[in-house]
Amino acid sequence: MATNVVKLSRLSRNKTTGNFIILIVIFIGVTSVLSAIGLSSNLEKLTVITGFLLSILFSYIVNKKLRQPFFIEISRYLDDLVTRRFDVKQIIAQIELIEPLQTLNNTKTILKQLDEFYIEMEEILNVTSNEISVGSPPISTSHIQRELRDIVKLVGQSLNEIKKKRENIVFLSNMRQIILDTINTQMSRPRNEIESDYLMFKVKKHVHDRIVDYHLLQRILEHILFQEEIIGRLELNRVGELILAVDDCHEGETISDIPLDVFKQSEKYCVICRYPIESDDDSVACPICQHTFHRNHLLEWLKVFNQCPMCHERLTLFSNPS
Repeated sequence: MATNVVKLSRLSRNKTTGNFIILIVIFIGVTSVLSAIGLSSNLEKLTVITGFLLSILFSYIVNKKLRQPFFIEISRYLDDLVTRRFDVKQIIAQIELIEPLQTLNNTKTILKQLDEFYIEMEEILNVTSNEISVGSPPISTSHIQRELRDIVKLVGQSLNEIKKKRENIVFLSNMRQIILDTINTQMSRPRNEIESDYLMFKVKKHVHDRIVDYHLLQRILEHILFQEEIIGRLELNRVGELILAVDDCHEGETISDIPLDVFKQSEKYCVICRYPIESDDDSVACPICQHTFHRNHLLEWLKVFNQCPMCHERLTLFSNPS
């Protein structure tokens, strides 16, 4: 593209030279014709007419060699600007069609595509910015400069859109992985149910720079179920809390292999970590429902929620171990 700009500048100078030469030839030709009017000799008249015809031929050669290449090249360059603008709009349209939630099980491919779009847009931006800085005609003309600035503005918008889309996809992919890891390791036994509050707690524990709400959590869970990464369903429990009930898993995606009788062997187990509470563990109990938790796990839970994980009553930090 830079070569075309240099070539255009050179051809523009050639065109200016050609214009000047043709003007001189036309002036000489007109002067000769006017002077031939007063001539009486046919030979002199023939000489003047021949010179006039030769001047026309010379003008044609000058026009073809010095002027026409410029018009051909400037037409090609303007077509290239139209194509460049169209390419940018096409990429923007493709970016807008990418729905982050629909790409979660194909994240690497989509991110690679976005990176390729970003590199392509940066190349267009660099080329166009360099062309704007060219101070010689015809690039310096107001029409072309306006077109170049419009392309730069459009590319800048597309780069911002790519960045936002990429950040959203990475964030949602990380959130999905946190949810899957939590489901695979912390699923309640024997009913294979996990509360949305607990999933939200685990997500917020790992995600600090983004706002996460239950609507987004539910959409990701619905996506996971729709893609059959986990076989199950979303339902409400007796207190109206959304829970994920898992029926089965695909081969290679196993729920935690904690033995079913691990809870039967202990009168107390922490409903947050799902592991038994040993006699020497530091533990606390909810004063309302009497469910027991590891103290540090409950404190961590209360950093996000201010209610009991089981009965959902409001809790304040208390210090008496159970």
